[in-house]
Amino acid sequence: MATYGWITDANADIYFSTRLDASTYWASGTDKVGALTTAYNRLNRSKKFNLTGATQALLEEAQCEQALFMLQQGIGLDQRMGVQAQNVLEAGVVKEKYRNDSVGIVIAPIVMEILEAYVTNTLDNAFATDLKRDDSEDVL
Repeated sequence: MATYGWITDANADIYFSTRLDASTYWASGTDKVGALTTAYNRLNRSKKFNLTGATQALLEEAQCEQALFMLQQGIGLDQRMGVQAQNVLEAGVVKEKYRNDSVGIVIAPIVMEILEAYVTNTLDNAFATDLKRDDSEDVL
């Protein structure tokens, strides 16, 4: 039994055997080691989280869900991150548009929910907006 990040291959197989709609992506022939290792690296290195104090169960679930997300999205996920890193705001035949603040490691929405208590408040997660003020309003 080998460990890849926070989870063993055996525990990942158990997780995916009970995860709805995962069997297509977690089938024999899938690069399970690559998916688990890359998911671990992306979560562990992400500035979006401070994982100190996270339970083993949460880390394993997040790693599995990130691995599944990457398998589902395929190479398109990395291609889009590459285009965004080049500051391209619109691309493709269907004219996909990207947010200016979306460059970086893409984390699965379910993983953001799982690790919600560990999200950091860094500038990477912040954005600025123009505020309008009516000067005629009374200021207290």
